[in-house]
Amino acid sequence: MSAAIPENPYIQNLSSSYGPMIVGTAFSCALWGISCMQLFMYALHYENDPGLLKLFVYTIWFVETISEALTVAARKFLWPALIINWGSLAELGRNQLASLHRVWVVCSVTFAVEMYYFYRIYRFSGKRWLIPGLLLVPFVLWQLVMPVIFVVWCMEDLSYANLLTPRIKASFDLYFTLRL
Repeated sequence: MSAAIPENPYIQNLSSSYGPMIVGTAFSCALWGISCMQLFMYALHYENDPGLLKLFVYTIWFVETISEALTVAARKFLWPALIINWGSLAELGRNQLASLHRVWVVCSVTFAVEMYYFYRIYRFSGKRWLIPGLLLVPFVLWQLVMPVIFVVWCMEDLSYANLLTPRIKASFDLYFTLRL
């Protein structure tokens, strides 16, 4: 049987990490409300758009709503860490599944929107932008694949210490290098 994690011998200052997460969640909810208003205005003023475009807009909004729900759900788990089990190293060391799943949900929305932008640039350029667009598509596809790999690696071990392993650090370096 493994030894129990010792209680916290000193008070940890969490204001630099968990505080901004909670404030960021409130800000994110406000932005989601703005996107709901934009969807409402879109439905009122663009009823002549093609059905496929409307489906795309509503799907993006729906997936963004799922992302927002995951954001709020992840912050709900801060309550035990910050209030109920205050100071418990075991509670603070756990990664939240909702936060991990939010990563790939957000990246799937970003992928869809960027592919739509590529399509629009291709159409407005007189269909002369095909070769540069095809050169950029692998980088956009990497943006869809890398977060899934990251989530799978993180789900092997849900501790925050897992985020400090060399493969996770190297994958982030590679991800951001290819995105630039």
